Parts: sequence; structure tokens; C-alpha cells
Amino acid sequence: MPIVNQDVHFLPSGNKIKPPTKLLPVGDGERATYLWYITKDEYLRLNKIFGGRDFQETGLGGTKVVGLPSPCPGCSKYTEFVDWVWTALRRGVHTREFMFNALKQGRQGAENMHDVYCSECGLLTSVRSRDNAEGGLDAPTIDQAKPIERSKYDLMPELLERKEELAAGRPVKKEVVMWDEWWLDDKGSTATYRARIAKQKAEAEAKPKAESAAKEGTVL
Repeated sequence: MPIVNQDVHFLPSGNKIKPPTKLLPVGDGERATYLWYITKDEYLRLNKIFGGRDFQETGLGGTKVVGLPSPCPGCSKYTEFVDWVWTALRRGVHTREFMFNALKQGRQGAENMHDVYCSECGLLTSVRSRDNAEGGLDAPTIDQAKPIERSKYDLMPELLERKEELAAGRPVKKEVVMWDEWWLDDKGSTATYRARIAKQKAEAEAKPKAESAAKEGTVL
């Protein structure tokens, strides 16, 4: 029997745009690998699927994938990083806490060799499991997929050795960067974010000077 976590609901998207991507350098004979950027709409859905936690705590702005995003045959939403997360949670592979902390303690996101289902409608969008071990085309919806052996679900295999630490949510050793809004626009550009940060920095630097000038001009 398939294992389905009914507490992980479908995630309607605010748009059907193709995620911005960047072709990464590859060696001779290697398949084209792209960095799929996370858009603001996807960021908000990631916040929701992780129970309201700010996904920016992970410092992750994109994921490395072989190939380009493709539209879902059912709802036309393009494949995104959130689909990998949603598929794992819906199938009961990991808890929200474990996955969030794994991403937070890890580096760049990377695809895994497991079937991927659309987080908006639940249809199969990518067959990646070897020998159709998870159902493949015989499991067109996530509720029909075969059970996964959790120990082999290698979203971030280098982190499995630290499973207890991650599940406990111990303090992160690296510096956590926080933003008050998503830093990438729908084209994967940080221009607007960088302009806002530059403005805030200039205002912060100008404030002490203005206060000093005001004090000097005060008549006692």
C-alpha cells in the first residue's frame, strides 16, 4: 500500500510561469545542468509547506537539475524545487523539521533520482527512479506510487549521517542571513533587492551624520 501523508496538502500556485534558469558549466560528454532559481511565488509556497517557517533561513535560492523545467500535463504548472520537497513530505519520507534543517545545514540543492509529482495537482511529472522502482508510468498520481525505502531517499545523502542532529534542530554553525522579502525577481535577478539594500545602507550611514549635525546646530 502506498504511504501518503494526508496532512501535506496540494499547493495552488499563483502563476504558471517557467522558473528562471541558468546553464551551468559542464565537462565534455556531460548532460546539460541548470540552476533553477526559486521565484517569490514558489518561496511563499515553500513557507507554507514548512508550516510558516521562513524558507530564507536556508539560504537556498535555487537547485541544480539536469534539464529544464517542463509543464505538468494536468495543470500546466512548471516543475519547481518545491515539487521535490512536496513529493518527499507527501510520501512520508521525512518530517518537515528534518527536511528544513537538512536544507539549512546543507549547501546548494540538488535533484535526486526519485519520481517527482506536481505539488499542485499530484500528477507524475518526472520518472527518475531506476527500473520504475516507485511505480513510474504505472503510478500516474502520487497516491498510486509505490512505498519508498526511506534509507535510500538521498535528497542530501551527505546529511544522513547527521540525521539525529538535524531532526533535533540544533543551532546552525554557519551565519544565517535573513531578508524581509524574497531577493530574486521572476527572472532570477537580484537587482531590485541589491538596490534596496544599498539604499538602506546609505540611509543608515547618513543617519549618524544628520544627528551629529543637528546636535552641533543646537543652541544651548
